[in-house]
Amino acid sequence: MIYRLIDILQCPIDSGFPLALEVSEEAITDQPYKQPQRCQIHCALKDKLPPSDVCVDCHQREIVEGTLACPICGQQFQIADGILSLIRPDFLDDEHSSEVKDQRAEMETRDSMATRYDSMLPGALDGQV
Repeated sequence: MIYRLIDILQCPIDSGFPLALEVSEEAITDQPYKQPQRCQIHCALKDKLPPSDVCVDCHQREIVEGTLACPICGQQFQIADGILSLIRPDFLDDEHSSEVKDQRAEMETRDSMATRYDSMLPGALDGQV
């Protein structure tokens, strides 16, 4: 996840902004960014108002591991392997979310049927089904 994205993210729970960043690991990319854009409201790399020109540094520095925290509710969101997860932890907890249980049951049913459907595919293409 590049630093530049933090300028456009807000807390999905209460729209808190800017999210506080704590970086555990970062990497420098050697690929040039095609069309760098200037941060509009908050420069996460320097933790202040953005400079008046385009800062290429925030486009080439990737956050590999870290957390973002909402300044209002304090909810923390993990960044793992460069991917930010904005899903609330309590939403993933089976004890608190029957919706998650239903979705997991549906996925398991579809997964168990996938092999059967895959075996039908060649016949379906030949018009033999």
